[in-house]
Amino acid sequence: GDDLVLAGVCGDALAAMATPRIKIGESLTGIVVATGESLLVSDPANDHRLTPAHRAAYQSAGYRAFLGVPLRIGDQVLGALSIRTHREEGFSAEDVSIATAFAAQAAIGLENARLYQQSEARAENLRALSRLTGLIISAEGGSQVCQAVARAATTLLGAATARVSVADP
Repeated sequence: GDDLVLAGVCGDALAAMATPRIKIGESLTGIVVATGESLLVSDPANDHRLTPAHRAAYQSAGYRAFLGVPLRIGDQVLGALSIRTHREEGFSAEDVSIATAFAAQAAIGLENARLYQQSEARAENLRALSRLTGLIISAEGGSQVCQAVARAATTLLGAATARVSVADP
């Protein structure tokens, strides 16, 4: 959707991001995702693009620089790696290169995890269809078939309940 959800942290990152969700385009991290471009900001606490809550967190934490790098697969931006430092010199060009390479690897990992979850869901659907086929073939009565269809429907569609109704002869 239009939201970014905080998914992983290290250090005092929870203090820097006062809310677990922000809109794409909002604050510095949201800008990285909206533009798909890396963003390096010296003195981020005084940057007008920060939300008031983030500005207060940056000021109290004493961050000297912000580096945001998009997590990108091809043209698709999956999120952003946001890094803050207390170092007076901020981030170097080498730091940006390292963060960019790391973000590319992280994006590949996220995409692989998504593809794995997708293939596992498909495999479960195939197992449910196979069980249903087996039950239909071996069923001795209509009620067993209907029960198997209802069970398979909840599995295949990710539903909470299913009912099979038949016309009363």
